[in-house]
Amino acid sequence: MWAEVNMNRQPVLTFSVEMLISIVLLFFCTYFWRISYALYGFLLLVFLVGWFCCYRRSVVLLEYYTHVLTVSLYFLAVSCVLAFVLKDEQVFKLGLFTGCFWLISVAILRFFIINRVEKPYKIAIHPGLMSFVAASKKVDLVVSERVFPGIIKCVQAIIIEPGFVYNDTWENLINQAGQYNIPVLTVGEYRELVEQRLPSSHFSENRIYTNFNVSQWYLWVRNLLEFFVVLIMLPVLLCLFLIVASIILITMGGPVFYAQERIGRNGKTFKMYKFRSMMVSSEKNVAQFTVEGDKRITPFGVFMRRYRIDELPQFINILKGDMSLIGPRPEQQAFVKGFAENIPLYTLRHLVRPGITGWAQVMSGYAGNEDETKTKLQYDLYYVKHFSFIMDLKILLKTIQTVIIGFKVR
Repeated sequence: MWAEVNMNRQPVLTFSVEMLISIVLLFFCTYFWRISYALYGFLLLVFLVGWFCCYRRSVVLLEYYTHVLTVSLYFLAVSCVLAFVLKDEQVFKLGLFTGCFWLISVAILRFFIINRVEKPYKIAIHPGLMSFVAASKKVDLVVSERVFPGIIKCVQAIIIEPGFVYNDTWENLINQAGQYNIPVLTVGEYRELVEQRLPSSHFSENRIYTNFNVSQWYLWVRNLLEFFVVLIMLPVLLCLFLIVASIILITMGGPVFYAQERIGRNGKTFKMYKFRSMMVSSEKNVAQFTVEGDKRITPFGVFMRRYRIDELPQFINILKGDMSLIGPRPEQQAFVKGFAENIPLYTLRHLVRPGITGWAQVMSGYAGNEDETKTKLQYDLYYVKHFSFIMDLKILLKTIQTVIIGFKVR
């Protein structure tokens, strides 16, 4: 499977810089807090293991900063466990200081130094397939109708398409790929890698089902963690609820909340809560898409939607077990029925709990018609297929950016 192949260009340079920074920081902390050299060596080993374990999964998504953040969190988590077991507060301080400063130092060095040295991925492709692939700043497509034998040592991957007729030089290149451990991607797999969504036109229903193995243990751990996080945040949330509710009553009158039936995991119906951002009779007769500049939205409703404040009551849905913090957005029953009939594989998005934020929200924004829903589905299916801690971490970071800039608000 292509997703298991390391496609990084210069892992030695990347690792050397990151390891050097970790050694310097750990040595400084060890000297400052008088930690034993045995523990110093053990924490270096922790970093080493974390780097290799987190690296392979993150480079597949062409994301470097996700990898760096994951290694930092892993290192901090191990330091917390060690501090608890050894009952030594200094170990926790060392882990916190080293993890945070390592993350900042590596990110700065990466931005100003390593990015100037590294080059994009080189991927070979036949000119007859160019119309099917998207351009990317992270990829340098090597386009040639006839390829020379030495090109196999100059590329990190090859793009093919089953059924496409190749000349003898391309046939030899494809046959040699396995000998040199060069991944061979179909057009659909390449688009998934670069666009970070599933191009449904390139995936048969049977194949897509075999790739959707949602981790049940991670699902259980995440749901439990989210429940306790919301419980801890409850006093702050209640204060926010009170402030927003007061403004709604003053500017729009009641009711404050808006409850609507949505479809959740495995097609189960539940009531989703939001702060009311529209006129009371906005959907009295029939369910409607929200369009840009929708006249039903009140002035304060526009503000709430821009910064996703209207979604805050959905933390109640998390406590009830209907939703998660991250997942595909739940749709109305009337829409789901129509989408399931007209859009292949639409129901696969119900393999996980719906979320307050999700991959489709941060990548494509709201969907206002069936065509936009098809695009949104590709991002939802990509999320379900790559359902993991790293994926959730990426979405949380992008959500913060989305809230700040008000991406594709309606």
